[in-house]
Amino acid sequence: MKICFITMEGAREKNTWSGTPKALIECMEQNNIKIQNLSYLGKIHHCGLGKVKVFLDKIMYCYGCSFRDPFPFWYSMNANFFEREMNKFDSDAFLFMGEQCIKHRQRVNGKLYAYLDRVVGVMAEYDEDKRLGKKWYLKHYLENDKKSLSSMDHIFTQNDWSRNELIEKYGIPDDKVSNVGFGINLLGYQGEKNYDNHEMLIVLREGTEHYKGLDLLLGAFEIAKAKFPDLKLNVVGTNYKEIPGVNYYYNKDRDLTISLFQKCSLYVMPALLEPNGITYLEALANKAPTIGLNRFAFPEFCGYGQYGFIVNEATANCVADAIIKAYSDTDTLKKMGSEGQKFVLENYTWRKTTDKILKIILIGAGFDE
Repeated sequence: MKICFITMEGAREKNTWSGTPKALIECMEQNNIKIQNLSYLGKIHHCGLGKVKVFLDKIMYCYGCSFRDPFPFWYSMNANFFEREMNKFDSDAFLFMGEQCIKHRQRVNGKLYAYLDRVVGVMAEYDEDKRLGKKWYLKHYLENDKKSLSSMDHIFTQNDWSRNELIEKYGIPDDKVSNVGFGINLLGYQGEKNYDNHEMLIVLREGTEHYKGLDLLLGAFEIAKAKFPDLKLNVVGTNYKEIPGVNYYYNKDRDLTISLFQKCSLYVMPALLEPNGITYLEALANKAPTIGLNRFAFPEFCGYGQYGFIVNEATANCVADAIIKAYSDTDTLKKMGSEGQKFVLENYTWRKTTDKILKIILIGAGFDE
């Protein structure tokens, strides 16, 4: 059987969607699946009106220059590109990775699948962007996104939040959407962790400080420090506001990040706009309970409160209350860390995810499992 991965950059590159396609391909090839790759980097949004599109994106609301944006010309252009290019392959199935764009299902040979970590149209409702035309943009974007996803033979999601939104808000039949999860890219920490160590961690990228909840966390940190004067916060991925007790690690090796996961006793990321959040699971794999907001995939990633603390309001005081509660009962914190690690290591592996995906694709293509 042949499966064509549709990715922005090369599917076997470790940086493409954080190595997700690469990990799936390695597992699939162990099952004797032949892999092809349609890479669209530099092949779309380049036409005579390209400069007009760039200008419009600067003054009007646009969610990441998506293929399904509401401007009819660009949506049709991108859909036509994929429909044309896919027919150059002899694959039995096509797997869109993270982004997809189809307008005329009947023009494509082979089964169509999408693997998503978010539902962009729904997620964008939480976006604080104030540019012109946001309501108009989201209305038409949702229409195009629904049209494209409805063309898929099956949709795979990385979390239950995305699956539920596709069913409830897009009207996708529940038997056409499966949460297959994903794998984490580190080993579980087997050493002893000191939960009396009041050292917290957040991992993000420069430029995402507000949406990842760092502003909120810094405010909570100063409040919680009155209760725990030895409280520390390590921030990986940026240099930001100087506050006593806050240490920044910018442009450092991955090994340092892993060592900080192993050392911290609490992972706190009260993200305003993080639909998936693999770092929550990486923290649990290192026995660090988590704190996050009651939105997107965080509740399921902390076992709905079994392995972390769910904050219902996005305020510094509420986040600080969760930090204080966590450190006021270290026995419970230790139990959360131990049980959370077991939960992650048993459920979030690329082998399990690949097996779930292949089972559905093989049946859909008429192959034996």
